[in-house]
Amino acid sequence: MTKTLSYTVEYYKDGTIDSEATQTVTEKVWINSTQTTLTVKHDQINLVDKYEGFALDYTDPATIPATIENGSVIKVFYATDVIGKDKDDPEKPDNIPDKYQVKVDYNAVNGTVTPDYFYVTLTDKDGNWSETGSYFLTEDDMPTAKANSGYENGKWDVTPKEGYEITKDTVFTITYTAIPTTDPVTPPTTPDPVFTCPEGTVWNEATGMCEVENPAVVPPVVIDDGGDDDLPPVDEETEEVEEIDEEETPEVGGDEEEIVEEETPEVGGKRAWALINLIATVLGAVLAIVLLASKHQKTEEDEENAEEETEYTRRRKWKVISTITAIVSVIVFVLTENMRLPMVLVDKWTLLMVVFFIINAACLYMGRRFHEEDKDDEATQA
Repeated sequence: MTKTLSYTVEYYKDGTIDSEATQTVTEKVWINSTQTTLTVKHDQINLVDKYEGFALDYTDPATIPATIENGSVIKVFYATDVIGKDKDDPEKPDNIPDKYQVKVDYNAVNGTVTPDYFYVTLTDKDGNWSETGSYFLTEDDMPTAKANSGYENGKWDVTPKEGYEITKDTVFTITYTAIPTTDPVTPPTTPDPVFTCPEGTVWNEATGMCEVENPAVVPPVVIDDGGDDDLPPVDEETEEVEEIDEEETPEVGGDEEEIVEEETPEVGGKRAWALINLIATVLGAVLAIVLLASKHQKTEEDEENAEEETEYTRRRKWKVISTITAIVSVIVFVLTENMRLPMVLVDKWTLLMVVFFIINAACLYMGRRFHEEDKDDEATQA
């Protein structure tokens, strides 16, 4: 007679027993036999690919023995495996249960990074798989980052480096900033550093002129001069006029008019006075003075020296013309030029001032010519 000895092999998927896969191995021995163990049939236990999408996790006992006690149970545990360590194909299973693997993400803002993600396996200090284990980044795990066009200066929120410890899903992000524009910035128009607006006025960058600081009190109104370019624009007198210490010119034959502000030529959007105008005015005045200083001898004989009397009258005429021209040029210069403003070489009044100078030069020439003829006549008579 015989008796039966047996052991059981159980399979588990993610901790849940697969009852349909349970195996019972039996062996018959003589009934009076003292045998209590059975030989384990290893070839009947699947420790490789029992289930698709699962990988062998562990067995209980951890090492399957060659023999086992009657009635014992061998447990085989499988766990989900759908990802892997291959950086080129991280979604490919690698026969390591996924529960021991974590994801490393490399992200880039305004750029790209390679690889963008991969999985690593956590192990304990002995190198065994462990859900509470860790992984240390290696040189092969280091990313290659590149900025998009128009961006630079990438900065990691956490810098990945060799030896960095990974214990859970980890994300590294690099952010690139936009490259500053290289377009030149045009500075706002400002008044000349040496120029200061008169008291009570401020510089207006939009118009390039000094304007009344409180337009509600004294609104600046410009009179349309009818397109006459020969006359400088002046401010229309308003009901309330702010008194400014400026030159005043009395109006002949009428009431005295208070000049609010003397207008001067504008150059490049700014007021200024012209150096050539000053030179022409000064030289014209000097020529007039030289002509006036020339002495002429007037004959006392009326009837016999009528021709000489006529020549004297002509000489005096050139003096009068030169003197009037010099005075007019000085007046025009004073009215059109403000030497407290920045200096320029020429302005719209330069041509007129040069004409005044030419007239003075012609008068001097004509007056001096008659004077030289007098000297020649005197020398001949002598």
